[in-house]
Amino acid sequence: MAMLRQVQERGATVDVTTNSLGATDEPLVHAGYSKYRLSLLKMGVKLQELGATLSQKTSSLGDFRSSSGRLHAKLAVIDGQRLFIGSMNMDGRSDRHNTELGLVIESRELAAEVAELFRAGAQGATYRLQLADDERIEWLATEDGRDVTHTKEPGRTAGLATRLTLMTALISEDLL
Repeated sequence: MAMLRQVQERGATVDVTTNSLGATDEPLVHAGYSKYRLSLLKMGVKLQELGATLSQKTSSLGDFRSSSGRLHAKLAVIDGQRLFIGSMNMDGRSDRHNTELGLVIESRELAAEVAELFRAGAQGATYRLQLADDERIEWLATEDGRDVTHTKEPGRTAGLATRLTLMTALISEDLL
């Protein structure tokens, strides 16, 4: 969070696209991320979450109905000049416990092309998160050609919320 805050203070734009709760095969990891959404939005980070049902209408980013189609690869375009592609999450577990791989490519042209391909592919397949007037999160989507605002997290059921609350209390955040 501190690094993202510094980047924002320097005037950089930070866009993050990740799985929604309904599109992830790792709800515990999503629970770890979700604790930071409100702070990220307040800092000006643009958040998008891939929606399982939204992505079924577009195949550009994959089939999110099975775990093999979930967004697992990590992709980052940095300063419009560098491209990171790999399996590595930017967290302590990936750094210390997992076997991960990442590749950094120095190419302004490739970085621009990948950013545009991803931007185009995400249209219609993502929820765009925003702060409501009362500082709660809203999930905006285009569904059947019209804009829809969800005031509750898509894919979150009472049972799943209870399980995640109990499990995250038992698991160290650096393992999420």
